[in-house]
Amino acid sequence: MVVVVDAQAAEEKSRLVLVSFTTLSMRLMENWRQLISDVSGQMPDYEKTMILGAIITIGAEKLTRTELEPHFQSLSDPFPVDRLTKCNVASVAAAVGLNSETVRRKIRELIDMKLVVKEPGGSLQIAPNILELRAVRDTLQAQLELLRRTANQLVKLHGLRIVRS
Repeated sequence: MVVVVDAQAAEEKSRLVLVSFTTLSMRLMENWRQLISDVSGQMPDYEKTMILGAIITIGAEKLTRTELEPHFQSLSDPFPVDRLTKCNVASVAAAVGLNSETVRRKIRELIDMKLVVKEPGGSLQIAPNILELRAVRDTLQAQLELLRRTANQLVKLHGLRIVRS
């Protein structure tokens, strides 16, 4: 089975679809902020939350396009950092739409919070062992539940349909 968009139904109920998506976006972001607070002991602002997300995404996005060994597919097991894409201030600034100086300042704060490390060559990465924490997997489960509820709501609105493949 696959999920498809019913463009006409989504247009007819676009106000409700908009509310569903903005609600999902806000709840997802708040879950990420709470996770960062739980891990670091400090509640981050939204810019730091987005920057941390960008560092993770830039470093690991290519993993979604490759065949990853089974033992590296779970966050339970550490992942070799040499297999991640290099990430720098410029790439993070481009990803989050902030100027480089703001990103540089926020990254220094994330480093102070022990969430990000700067490699000798200047590349950035998430601090070791952060992603293997149980709290990260618990947050992912909460995020999946939010996505499930939103998808079900969109199916009821007929903006999404499930079809047999």
